[in-house]
Amino acid sequence: MEFNRDLTVLAFQAYQRMVNREITICEPLTATGIRGIRFATEIQGVKKVISCDINLHSAKLAAHNITLNNLKDHVSVKHKDANRLLASTARLKHALI
Repeated sequence: MEFNRDLTVLAFQAYQRMVNREITICEPLTATGIRGIRFATEIQGVKKVISCDINLHSAKLAAHNITLNNLKDHVSVKHKDANRLLASTARLKHALI
């Protein structure tokens, strides 16, 4: 999974450079939140990361990890179904994964 996260970070870095503006990344199925943490810390030009998981334990764990990494201002966690989150953000201009 680390290699997969590395590739995703590289893809978003390339996308952000291509559009040349701040982006918001939506990360459904966050689990521990590590991918969102990497997005927030490794990609310049990320305005916000929205993470979500329908599993309450996962959402709480992701929120805890975000707090440990001092990223509460950049990464938010929702306890929500991924389909509902994506549908509610579809009208916004986001980079979605």
